[in-house]
Amino acid sequence: MVQAFYEHLQYRSYVEIAKVVVKSKNKQRTIPDHLILYNANDIVEDEEIQVVVELIDDAHTSFDIAQAALIRSKTLISANKKCLLLI
Repeated sequence: MVQAFYEHLQYRSYVEIAKVVVKSKNKQRTIPDHLILYNANDIVEDEEIQVVVELIDDAHTSFDIAQAALIRSKTLISANKKCLLLI
């Protein structure tokens, strides 16, 4: 899902993709290496990143990321309905 979302947004001039967090280091991707991170806290704690888009299946991990982003006053976009129920 992350790959498809990245590919959809990369050609939009009004969107800048600062970083992408992925779970698997071994999966082949077309996302440039300099954009890839493996720890969601790196995005949440980056003061220059204002919007966090969360696309994780795991509701509890999703909730942790969402909560951390909202505590830091970031805009949160989530497709995880179970996570939103926990907020």
